[in-house]
Amino acid sequence: MLNELMQRQRKFSSNFIDFSDNSILYKEKITNDLLMALVEEVIEARRCIHWKSWKKREYEPDINQLKEELIDCLCFLMNLFVLWDMSVNDIFQIYINKMEKNESRFIRTE
Repeated sequence: MLNELMQRQRKFSSNFIDFSDNSILYKEKITNDLLMALVEEVIEARRCIHWKSWKKREYEPDINQLKEELIDCLCFLMNLFVLWDMSVNDIFQIYINKMEKNESRFIRTE
């Protein structure tokens, strides 16, 4: 399933990202643009929930909007994965390796 999402994202984003340009300068510029967009999407997601613990709740969270913003985040992440030639297998293996490190640190601190 993730492979299908990645292919669809690559096809769509090819309208404005040249994934064939392998120059580091181009990749760094696009990475910066995508990371800035990702930060904005994270902020938009946060606005969907009550996150100020010190302030009285003034509204109910907009869960549907939150889910949409999280998908926007995923789209920008997938663009980064494609830009840096990360396959679904790469993502899986790097994730597993990172989680093993995280879990190891957590176990040692208990």
